Amino acid sequence: MKPKYLLIAIIALIIILVGAAIGVYYYNPAGTTLPFLGDRTYNLAFETEDELNIAATYYPSAGTISDKGIILAHSQDTDRREWVDFAQQLQEAGLEVITMDLRGHGISEGNIKKFKKGDYRKMEYDIREAIEYLEDINGEMKIAILGSDLGANVAARSAAQDSRARAVVLMSPKLDFEGIEISKNIKRYSNPLLIIVSKSDKDSYDDSVKLMEKSGSEIKEFWEFDKSGHGSAMLEKEEGLPQRIIDWFNNNLHD
Repeated sequence: MKPKYLLIAIIALIIILVGAAIGVYYYNPAGTTLPFLGDRTYNLAFETEDELNIAATYYPSAGTISDKGIILAHSQDTDRREWVDFAQQLQEAGLEVITMDLRGHGISEGNIKKFKKGDYRKMEYDIREAIEYLEDINGEMKIAILGSDLGANVAARSAAQDSRARAVVLMSPKLDFEGIEISKNIKRYSNPLLIIVSKSDKDSYDDSVKLMEKSGSEIKEFWEFDKSGHGSAMLEKEEGLPQRIIDWFNNNLHD
């Protein structure tokens, strides 16, 4: 091969390899350091009403699309990777699942260092896009939101302001988290509510008791544990908890 054509071939190969690498980063879960789960997950990008791009992952149930969907909202200073194990458990139980990097976290847009209280409250826009995605999959979808720590307050606020949220689970919520104050939201929210908290997590425990007292839900449960940690950590420390939550969803997501 002549040097001229050899150079062209090398440049073409480089372009192909660079393009492939970019494609893997944006479309392969491993590109975002999520475990690669093959065709059992889909990476998504939502654009919110205030024009931020939010990275998310969809875990589809096996077989026929379920009429039950779960949105998982992570803790502060983490991202959707917090939920990988539990998302797979929900998926295997026949539920449609969405996890996301809330704005300012993971690879979603937003600079958390510059966030003011109003910016945290806008995280409900991120949840809203996930609700709409699940509704697009199945117009009869019954949707629940589960949040941990910061995500618990985001879940409570979102559920109170969007009637499409048919149930909500709060793990280690606070009365006020970075300006997401939820006492009034809990009063207004009337669908099934589950609060999960550890007694050793004193601040969250005290606030959770107050939130349960203020709750306007007819169906509400308060699960307390002795020394099971904070937020999603309880899923690993409290034996059988993931399945109990799955059972709770199945019992409360209905017409």
